[in-house]
Amino acid sequence: MSTFIARLANARNTEQRLIDLLRNRTGKLSYVLEVEQELDRIRGEIEQMEAQRKTMTNQVSFATLNATITEDYQAQLQVVPPSTSTRLSNAAVEGYRGMADGVVSLALFLLSIGPSLLLWGAILFLPARFLWKRVRRSFAS
Repeated sequence: MSTFIARLANARNTEQRLIDLLRNRTGKLSYVLEVEQELDRIRGEIEQMEAQRKTMTNQVSFATLNATITEDYQAQLQVVPPSTSTRLSNAAVEGYRGMADGVVSLALFLLSIGPSLLLWGAILFLPARFLWKRVRRSFAS
């Protein structure tokens, strides 16, 4: 990068010297034309180098940056415990949730096992009734 900057500075110095030569036009017309052509060539090189410099500057500004951020965990001591009303409220909510979960669990159990219980109850009802009547008669006599 430093050689590039040096080349650009040298081209600007050459441009300035050529401009000074044109101001003092003491030579022939062909000499003045040669100086103007050289000045045009130098200005073209300067513009090209300026464009390259801007491109390099943009490339540097678009460079990728990787950063790693870490935080050390530090446990904190809770100085003030929750108030009594907050604890009672939390207990009431937990009790309600427990009751609701129990009711739902019972309903699910009855829905999953209920049809089997009804079938077995219907199958065993008549033999159980028959045995009950027989046992009752034997105790009655």
